Amino acid sequence: MNLGETLLVLGALVIFSMAALYLNDSKFDNDMTLMETEFRTTAIGIAQSFIEEAQSLKFDEILDDSTYTAGLPDNFTDIASLGPDAGESYLNFDDVDDFNGYSANINTPRANYDVDIIVSYADSVNVNPGYLNKSFLKIMAVKITSIFFSDSIKLDYLYSYR
Repeated sequence: MNLGETLLVLGALVIFSMAALYLNDSKFDNDMTLMETEFRTTAIGIAQSFIEEAQSLKFDEILDDSTYTAGLPDNFTDIASLGPDAGESYLNFDDVDDFNGYSANINTPRANYDVDIIVSYADSVNVNPGYLNKSFLKIMAVKITSIFFSDSIKLDYLYSYR
């Protein structure tokens, strides 16, 4: 083998090595994307489960499904009192706003997730959390964070009185 052939073989080896590194890096990036997608999908499912759980509860503490309460929405829970009542905990919430201020760490077999929930009143124009007047609408903002994805997942759901 002469010098020219040796240089061609070495050049081919360098090109092959660079291609192998590129393919390996590409596969690693693809695997990371797939894993992050799985973690995000699980986070969305966790947020959705809190939203669905709140859907099964009363709109407000003062309401009884069998009676109509006059003076609404003025008689709804005060804005400063949104959240669980004395003696209430997550397992016995009875109305939507009991979730206000709720935080939890959810551990799954593959990842851990931090859940933070805010519930506030809303109106048809201002459907963002933090509306400062009582109304026939409440918005629940469920925020999920994890070390397995860089930003957070946030789902908002608007609850309406009847």
